[in-house]
Amino acid sequence: MKIYIASSFSLREKVEHVCGVLEDAGHEILVKWWTRFKLKQKFKVLEPDDFYAEPECEYAFNRDLQGIRDCGAVVFVASDEMRPYCGASVEIGMAFALDKPVYSIGIFQNSAMYLKIIQCNSINEIMLQLSTLSMTSEEKEC
Repeated sequence: MKIYIASSFSLREKVEHVCGVLEDAGHEILVKWWTRFKLKQKFKVLEPDDFYAEPECEYAFNRDLQGIRDCGAVVFVASDEMRPYCGASVEIGMAFALDKPVYSIGIFQNSAMYLKIIQCNSINEIMLQLSTLSMTSEEKEC
């Protein structure tokens, strides 16, 4: 299945682990945005007007939106403690608007906007959910 992973740059190691497990199981990760960490650091020093004028911003937005459009599911990698999310919340909103299922691992703040996220306790539970989703999708195609 094609997967989009939503998270925070600060959780890069956890994202890389989840990515590896998903790929080892045969899933395709559509966008590996976390590999562009040096670019993220470069943009931290820019003023907002300069930041949003960078062609890389529009490229990243369109790349991630296309990844969400093309995926079969979104996996939201949250931290092990409650904290706010910025970009990941936008990605999750895009997924909901495109009627994509969103599975999470980790903890996030209470928000009615996260109501439809399917919360999982482990990567193994996400894998089980994804296999069930794959079987349901195959049945619909028959």
